[in-house]
Amino acid sequence: MPNNIIFNETAEELKAQVFGLKGTTLQSLQLDDSGNLMISGSMTVSGPVTVVAESLSIRALSGDTDSVAISGTVTVAGTVTVGNTVTVVAESLSIRSLSADTDTVSIGGTVNVIKTGNSFTENNATITDVAGTGVTLLFDSSQQTLYSYYVKNNAANTIQVRLQISPTDNDDYFINDQTVATDVSPESAVVIAPKYFLRYTRLYYDTGTYTADFEAYCNGHV
Repeated sequence: MPNNIIFNETAEELKAQVFGLKGTTLQSLQLDDSGNLMISGSMTVSGPVTVVAESLSIRALSGDTDSVAISGTVTVAGTVTVGNTVTVVAESLSIRSLSADTDTVSIGGTVNVIKTGNSFTENNATITDVAGTGVTLLFDSSQQTLYSYYVKNNAANTIQVRLQISPTDNDDYFINDQTVATDVSPESAVVIAPKYFLRYTRLYYDTGTYTADFEAYCNGHV
């Protein structure tokens, strides 16, 4: 029998079949219709992998279907609007007293103020053995919301009293608060309240030609 050459010397017709070892069994490797090696199961790739993505659809994130996890430090410039409930846990807080020099407090909505008491002011004077006219109990009424004068006549003759008011404590500026003076009968008392408001108030008295003896009080509250 002749000894024929078993090698094909035409390069275009050269073919080879590749086998892989599965356990102890040789199996041929399978290609798909495009000539790519078919791989099934999982594969571990070491080193960088370049992925080319085309025809992507980019849309706005939705709070109903999407979630974003953020780690590290995030710096936000501008205004952030939070549309749901956010729970914030604060730890290691430093709490100090507020300072009028460095701190401000803004109150929004309705503020209810409950007043539990009033600041009370009182002055008094006793006039004895005087005759004619005079003034007493000069009072700075600028900080008072309500005030009045009480006069008690301890003498045997009637005296007249009235309030005088002024924007300053200078005698030249005082005018009568009321046109008609109030008579105070012997052993009786009256209360006089101002009709008009200015900063200073005082009590004017007129005993006529008789010697007077009376007590005067000024009470006010804020």
